[in-house]
Amino acid sequence: MSVLTRNITGHDILAIREYINKNSPTTENEIQHRFFPGDATDPSVSDKLKLITDAIAFLDDIDQIVEETDGYRLHQHATKPVDPRVSILGSLHSQFGENGAYKKVLEYLTEEDQMLATRQGGLEDAMSEYESEIDWNSTNLGYWERSMDCLGVITKVHREDATMAFVLEYDLWKHILNELRKAQTTQLETILTSLNETYLPVWTASGSIAKHVQYGLSGLEDRSEIDLRKESDAGTTYEISSRGVNTIEFATDF
Repeated sequence: MSVLTRNITGHDILAIREYINKNSPTTENEIQHRFFPGDATDPSVSDKLKLITDAIAFLDDIDQIVEETDGYRLHQHATKPVDPRVSILGSLHSQFGENGAYKKVLEYLTEEDQMLATRQGGLEDAMSEYESEIDWNSTNLGYWERSMDCLGVITKVHREDATMAFVLEYDLWKHILNELRKAQTTQLETILTSLNETYLPVWTASGSIAKHVQYGLSGLEDRSEIDLRKESDAGTTYEISSRGVNTIEFATDF
């Protein structure tokens, strides 16, 4: 099974990941009993256990956790980002093939520069054309949508023309940039390249910065969390909020 077929909500993978992090090594039976204690032969319990099994398998598929002889523990590389959502995004971004399906949806939205999309019909048809080797349908895109909403990557909306808005939450942007920044002031090109390589796609098909990235950086600047400006000999200049910038400075208390 690929990650796209795992029946997850986002909240479940965060909760199970936290439990494994605090209680490792821990077995699948221990995890199941912690979240759904009871008789596994009872249909009302066994149906719920399938959700736990899928969440564990999802975390295993994307290399967030690893099963050893004494049970599950966090994968070594998954322990570095402080925020678990950032760690999961990094793992999803590193996947290829069928397990790279979550990343493929974000790549499509970025290349087409779509901040609004509808899961049924529009996005399903677009993804079937964009990545034809994966079996896209409204059910597995529903898993993707609610997980991305929980992680703070998109926001569910209720409009005739859209079910989601590709707009990252403010605090998620802060956690991501905290992982990327190496100095108080640096070239914007360095941050964008690292972001694109590590956590989220950045560039549209035409080579410009996608709207979700522009919107996030502009929002941080409006809150005085960062300062975007143009300096001489500071790398490539990009257009954000209708002005050319090439330097990003983080607030001292970022």
